[in-house]
Amino acid sequence: MEASMRALYCEDGRLRGPLSLPPPNESVYDSARHTSGDVEKIIERPPTADLEIRSPAYNHRMAETVPTTKGTILRSLLKFVEKDLTGEQRKQALAALPATDRQVIEQPSILASEKVSEFMLNRLTAEAARVKGESVESFGRRAGRAELADAVGIYRFFIIVLTPTAMLKKASALWATVHSHGSLAVENETPRSARVRLSQFPSEEAHCARLSGWFEGAGEMTGVKNIRVDHDVCLIRGGPDCQWQLTWGK
Repeated sequence: MEASMRALYCEDGRLRGPLSLPPPNESVYDSARHTSGDVEKIIERPPTADLEIRSPAYNHRMAETVPTTKGTILRSLLKFVEKDLTGEQRKQALAALPATDRQVIEQPSILASEKVSEFMLNRLTAEAARVKGESVESFGRRAGRAELADAVGIYRFFIIVLTPTAMLKKASALWATVHSHGSLAVENETPRSARVRLSQFPSEEAHCARLSGWFEGAGEMTGVKNIRVDHDVCLIRGGPDCQWQLTWGK
Protein backbone atom coordinates (compact mmCIF):
# COMPACT_ATOMS: atom_id res chain seq x y z
CA MET A 1 0.00 0.00 0.00
CA GLU A 2 2.75 2.45 0.97
CA ALA A 3 4.72 1.70 -2.18
CA SER A 4 1.69 2.33 -4.36
CA MET A 5 0.96 5.63 -2.61
CA ARG A 6 4.58 6.76 -3.00
CA ALA A 7 4.13 6.31 -6.72
CA LEU A 8 1.78 9.30 -6.60
CA TYR A 9 4.70 11.61 -5.89
CA CYS A 10 7.52 12.96 -8.04
CA GLU A 11 11.27 12.76 -7.43
CA ASP A 12 11.27 16.05 -5.53
CA GLY A 13 8.43 14.91 -3.28
CA ARG A 14 5.72 16.92 -5.01
CA LEU A 15 2.38 15.50 -6.04
CA ARG A 16 2.36 14.38 -9.63
CA GLY A 17 0.79 16.80 -12.07
CA PRO A 18 -1.20 16.04 -15.22
CA LEU A 19 1.97 15.25 -17.18
CA SER A 20 3.81 11.95 -17.00
CA LEU A 21 6.84 12.41 -14.77
CA PRO A 22 9.65 10.04 -13.72
CA PRO A 23 9.02 7.61 -10.84
CA PRO A 24 10.00 8.75 -7.34
CA ASN A 25 13.50 8.34 -6.00
CA GLU A 26 13.36 7.37 -2.34
CA SER A 27 16.85 8.75 -1.79
CA VAL A 28 15.72 12.34 -2.37
CA TYR A 29 15.11 12.78 1.35
CA ASP A 30 16.84 11.35 4.38
CA SER A 31 15.98 12.05 7.99
CA ALA A 32 18.35 14.06 10.13
CA ARG A 33 17.68 13.60 13.83
CA HIS A 34 18.70 16.34 16.22
CA THR A 35 18.14 15.91 19.93
CA SER A 36 17.91 18.87 22.28
CA GLY A 37 16.81 17.98 25.79
CA ASP A 38 13.68 15.90 25.53
CA VAL A 39 12.72 17.13 22.07
CA GLU A 40 13.83 15.19 19.03
CA LYS A 41 13.57 17.06 15.76
CA ILE A 42 13.31 15.20 12.48
CA ILE A 43 14.07 17.46 9.55
CA GLU A 44 13.81 16.63 5.86
CA ARG A 45 17.26 16.97 4.33
CA PRO A 46 17.96 16.24 0.67
CA PRO A 47 21.19 14.32 -0.01
CA THR A 48 22.57 17.04 -2.28
CA ALA A 49 22.70 20.77 -1.82
CA ASP A 50 22.03 21.72 -5.42
CA LEU A 51 19.07 19.58 -6.53
CA GLU A 52 17.08 21.20 -9.31
CA ILE A 53 13.36 21.27 -8.62
CA ARG A 54 11.35 20.75 -11.76
CA SER A 55 7.66 20.72 -12.58
CA PRO A 56 5.81 21.16 -15.89
CA ALA A 57 5.43 24.88 -15.18
CA TYR A 58 8.46 25.64 -13.02
CA ASN A 59 11.98 25.43 -14.44
CA HIS A 60 13.95 27.84 -12.26
CA ARG A 61 16.96 26.57 -10.29
CA MET A 62 16.60 27.34 -6.60
CA ALA A 63 19.43 28.09 -4.23
CA GLU A 64 17.95 25.74 -1.62
CA THR A 65 16.77 22.32 -2.67
CA VAL A 66 13.41 22.26 -0.91
CA PRO A 67 11.34 25.37 -0.16
CA THR A 68 10.51 25.49 3.52
CA THR A 69 8.22 27.31 5.89
CA LYS A 70 8.03 27.54 9.68
CA GLY A 71 6.92 24.69 11.91
CA THR A 72 4.13 26.88 13.23
CA ILE A 73 2.41 26.68 9.82
CA LEU A 74 2.47 22.88 9.97
CA ARG A 75 1.11 22.98 13.52
CA SER A 76 -1.77 25.19 12.41
CA LEU A 77 -2.59 22.91 9.48
CA LEU A 78 -2.51 19.86 11.73
CA LYS A 79 -4.90 21.56 14.16
CA PHE A 80 -7.30 22.19 11.31
CA VAL A 81 -7.03 18.60 10.07
CA GLU A 82 -7.53 17.30 13.60
CA LYS A 83 -10.71 19.34 13.98
CA ASP A 84 -12.11 18.91 10.47
CA LEU A 85 -11.55 15.19 9.82
CA THR A 86 -12.79 12.16 11.70
CA GLY A 87 -10.27 9.91 13.39
CA GLU A 88 -10.53 7.35 10.60
CA GLN A 89 -10.14 10.00 7.92
CA ARG A 90 -7.01 11.33 9.61
CA LYS A 91 -5.52 7.83 9.70
CA GLN A 92 -6.23 7.37 6.00
CA ALA A 93 -4.73 10.73 5.08
CA LEU A 94 -1.53 10.15 7.06
CA ALA A 95 -1.17 6.59 5.76
CA ALA A 96 -1.16 7.92 2.20
CA LEU A 97 1.81 10.22 2.88
CA PRO A 98 5.47 9.24 2.33
CA ALA A 99 7.26 7.87 5.39
CA THR A 100 9.42 11.01 5.64
CA ASP A 101 6.29 13.15 5.97
CA ARG A 102 4.87 10.96 8.71
CA GLN A 103 8.13 11.13 10.65
CA VAL A 104 7.91 14.91 10.78
CA ILE A 105 4.17 15.04 11.48
CA GLU A 106 4.17 12.38 14.20
CA GLN A 107 7.16 13.64 16.18
CA PRO A 108 6.31 14.49 19.82
CA SER A 109 6.87 18.21 19.38
CA ILE A 110 7.06 20.47 16.33
CA LEU A 111 8.98 23.62 17.15
CA ALA A 112 7.55 26.89 15.86
CA SER A 113 10.92 27.78 14.31
CA GLU A 114 11.52 24.37 12.73
CA LYS A 115 11.86 24.34 8.95
CA VAL A 116 9.38 22.07 7.20
CA SER A 117 8.92 21.33 3.52
CA GLU A 118 6.29 23.36 1.69
CA PHE A 119 5.64 20.27 -0.44
CA MET A 120 4.87 18.23 2.67
CA LEU A 121 2.17 20.72 3.66
CA ASN A 122 0.75 20.47 0.15
CA ARG A 123 0.67 16.68 0.27
CA LEU A 124 -1.05 16.74 3.66
CA THR A 125 -3.62 19.24 2.37
CA ALA A 126 -4.31 17.19 -0.77
CA GLU A 127 -4.66 13.88 1.08
CA ALA A 128 -6.89 15.40 3.75
CA ALA A 129 -9.13 16.86 1.06
CA ARG A 130 -9.24 13.50 -0.73
CA VAL A 131 -10.38 11.49 2.29
CA LYS A 132 -12.82 14.28 3.19
CA GLY A 133 -14.36 14.02 -0.28
CA GLU A 134 -13.79 17.72 -0.88
CA SER A 135 -11.95 19.54 -3.64
CA VAL A 136 -8.40 20.71 -2.87
CA GLU A 137 -9.49 24.25 -3.71
CA SER A 138 -12.34 24.28 -1.20
CA PHE A 139 -10.50 22.42 1.56
CA GLY A 140 -7.34 24.47 1.05
CA ARG A 141 -9.16 27.78 1.30
CA ARG A 142 -10.78 26.72 4.55
CA ALA A 143 -7.41 25.54 5.84
CA GLY A 144 -5.80 28.88 4.93
CA ARG A 145 -8.43 30.83 6.81
CA ALA A 146 -7.99 28.57 9.83
CA GLU A 147 -4.21 28.98 9.67
CA LEU A 148 -4.50 32.74 9.88
CA ALA A 149 -6.98 32.58 12.76
CA ASP A 150 -4.73 30.17 14.66
CA ALA A 151 -1.47 32.02 14.08
CA VAL A 152 -2.65 35.61 14.28
CA GLY A 153 0.25 36.47 16.59
CA ILE A 154 2.78 35.76 13.85
CA TYR A 155 0.87 37.84 11.34
CA ARG A 156 -0.16 40.63 13.68
CA PHE A 157 1.78 43.32 11.84
CA PHE A 158 0.40 42.02 8.54
CA ILE A 159 -3.28 41.87 9.48
CA ILE A 160 -3.65 45.34 8.01
CA VAL A 161 -2.50 44.11 4.60
CA LEU A 162 -5.73 45.27 2.99
CA THR A 163 -5.39 48.84 4.22
CA PRO A 164 -4.05 51.06 1.45
CA THR A 165 -1.11 52.49 3.43
CA ALA A 166 0.38 49.14 4.50
CA MET A 167 -0.07 46.65 1.67
CA LEU A 168 3.18 46.63 -0.26
CA LYS A 169 5.61 47.00 2.65
CA LYS A 170 4.01 44.42 4.92
CA ALA A 171 3.36 41.75 2.26
CA SER A 172 6.98 41.44 1.24
CA ALA A 173 8.31 41.60 4.80
CA LEU A 174 6.01 38.87 6.08
CA TRP A 175 6.76 36.43 3.29
CA ALA A 176 10.51 36.60 3.81
CA THR A 177 10.23 35.90 7.54
CA VAL A 178 8.09 32.77 7.11
CA HIS A 179 9.09 31.24 3.77
CA SER A 180 12.52 30.33 2.40
CA HIS A 181 11.58 30.88 -1.24
CA GLY A 182 9.61 33.31 -3.32
CA SER A 183 8.76 36.98 -3.32
CA LEU A 184 5.31 38.36 -2.50
CA ALA A 185 4.37 41.83 -3.72
CA VAL A 186 1.19 43.88 -3.81
CA GLU A 187 0.59 45.84 -7.01
CA ASN A 188 -2.01 48.10 -8.62
CA GLU A 189 -3.40 49.21 -5.29
CA THR A 190 -6.64 51.19 -5.24
CA PRO A 191 -8.93 52.10 -2.34
CA ARG A 192 -11.02 49.00 -3.04
CA SER A 193 -8.67 46.52 -4.71
CA ALA A 194 -5.14 45.23 -5.07
CA ARG A 195 -3.24 42.66 -7.06
CA VAL A 196 -0.93 40.23 -5.26
CA ARG A 197 1.91 38.53 -7.10
CA LEU A 198 3.93 35.54 -5.84
CA SER A 199 7.03 34.98 -7.95
CA GLN A 200 10.01 32.59 -7.89
CA PHE A 201 8.02 30.03 -5.91
CA PRO A 202 7.23 26.41 -6.94
CA SER A 203 3.48 26.67 -6.52
CA GLU A 204 1.14 23.71 -6.26
CA GLU A 205 -2.66 23.63 -6.17
CA ALA A 206 -2.86 22.99 -2.43
CA HIS A 207 -0.56 25.89 -1.57
CA CYS A 208 -2.41 28.29 -3.87
CA ALA A 209 -5.72 27.30 -2.27
CA ARG A 210 -4.43 27.82 1.27
CA LEU A 211 -2.98 31.20 0.33
CA SER A 212 -6.29 32.23 -1.26
CA GLY A 213 -8.03 31.38 2.00
CA TRP A 214 -5.38 33.25 3.94
CA PHE A 215 -6.06 36.40 1.89
CA GLU A 216 -9.81 36.00 2.50
CA GLY A 217 -9.26 35.70 6.24
CA ALA A 218 -6.86 38.64 6.34
CA GLY A 219 -9.37 40.82 4.53
CA GLU A 220 -12.13 39.99 6.98
CA MET A 221 -9.88 40.60 9.97
CA THR A 222 -9.19 44.14 8.78
CA GLY A 223 -12.91 44.84 8.90
CA VAL A 224 -13.49 45.28 5.17
CA LYS A 225 -16.70 43.90 3.68
CA ASN A 226 -17.39 41.63 0.72
CA ILE A 227 -13.81 40.47 0.29
CA ARG A 228 -13.29 38.58 -2.97
CA VAL A 229 -10.10 36.70 -3.84
CA ASP A 230 -9.72 35.56 -7.43
CA HIS A 231 -6.65 33.46 -8.26
CA ASP A 232 -6.77 34.27 -11.95
CA VAL A 233 -3.13 33.61 -12.91
CA CYS A 234 -1.38 30.46 -11.69
CA LEU A 235 1.99 28.88 -12.35
CA ILE A 236 0.54 25.39 -12.54
CA ARG A 237 -1.95 26.56 -15.19
CA GLY A 238 0.86 27.89 -17.36
CA GLY A 239 1.18 31.41 -15.96
CA PRO A 240 4.54 33.12 -15.42
CA ASP A 241 3.87 33.20 -11.67
CA CYS A 242 0.89 33.20 -9.30
CA GLN A 243 -1.37 36.24 -9.02
CA TRP A 244 -4.51 37.10 -7.11
CA GLN A 245 -6.97 39.93 -7.70
CA LEU A 246 -8.41 41.13 -4.39
CA THR A 247 -11.46 43.37 -4.16
CA TRP A 248 -13.47 44.52 -1.16
CA GLY A 249 -16.08 47.01 0.00
CA LYS A 250 -15.99 49.57 2.79
